[in-house]
Amino acid sequence: MNGLKTISHVIIFLFISSIVLAQDGNNNNNFQDTNFFNNPDLNNVNKVELFPNPTINYLFVEIQNSNLVQVEFEMHSIIGTKIEVVPEELSSNKFRISVEELNPGYYFLVINDTGTRFNQAFKFVKR
Repeated sequence: MNGLKTISHVIIFLFISSIVLAQDGNNNNNFQDTNFFNNPDLNNVNKVELFPNPTINYLFVEIQNSNLVQVEFEMHSIIGTKIEVVPEELSSNKFRISVEELNPGYYFLVINDTGTRFNQAFKFVKR
């Protein structure tokens, strides 16, 4: 019974938190239903794709709907060893990174942009 009560409280909280109080131009308060968890504007900004994965010679990075100003890359082995990365910019927000010299295994590519505070890590496999 206690678990059911907790679940109902969570559902009520999520419902209440999805309603935003908005004011119109006449200072009238209107309630407006807003879904924060499925906002396409937030989900599609700086969408990063790494391919092919697994890779043999080159790893391609494409950043869609980018608002990044100065993109920086870091690469780490699965045990945390930092590996120097020299990305080649193919076009705006499209990069190619040579992985030919890497040993087969799992690696992380970290993409940073200090201007927008973007920082994400992506796992890829080198064959």
